[in-house]
Amino acid sequence: MFLRLVAIATVVALTFVKIFPFSSQLFAAAGALAFTWLLGSRGIHSWFEVKDGWLTTVGWGVLGGLAVVAADAATFSAYPLLGIAPMRLDRFADVHGHWGELLEWLVVIWLLVGVTEELISRAFLIDQWLEVLPTSRTSTALAILASSVTFSLVHYYEGLAGVISNFIAALILGSLYALRRRTLGSNVIAHSLADSLGLVAIYFGWVS
Repeated sequence: MFLRLVAIATVVALTFVKIFPFSSQLFAAAGALAFTWLLGSRGIHSWFEVKDGWLTTVGWGVLGGLAVVAADAATFSAYPLLGIAPMRLDRFADVHGHWGELLEWLVVIWLLVGVTEELISRAFLIDQWLEVLPTSRTSTALAILASSVTFSLVHYYEGLAGVISNFIAALILGSLYALRRRTLGSNVIAHSLADSLGLVAIYFGWVS
């Protein structure tokens, strides 16, 4: 158990290492893969299995992505009523009205961000927490909750609104991971789709 807690702490710490663009995702994903192999956890290949066909996998991914977008829309409308400042989206400011910037971000999201962040925060962290926590009817929910806390805190640069929104998104994505028998196909699609729709909204000026 001690080694698994060290692994969790190390990978979470790596998600805060920002040396160059996307260094946190790359370092933490590498750490997650290395620790999973060293600890003899569920085979890494199991995360990428397509157990019930691509059509079902994509369908669940689309539903998950739309659920995240719907949750974002609800929270964004609630923030002014609660006196919470809007999410800070300075990092994506250049996307507004610029097709080239939008296209570059979409490529990065689908090829890097969606894959690495789901591997880290869903596959690795949820699986490791399930190994650490006592087996019970609530262990999966607690594992999802624990991984959601760290996922949301990594997005501190988006302000309080960003932390809250990412926490809710992580709960949805964590639940999807559990529903999909701890495989990542649907999660990567859901994450990438939600981020892509958010960028499209920024491009058209629907959010700022």
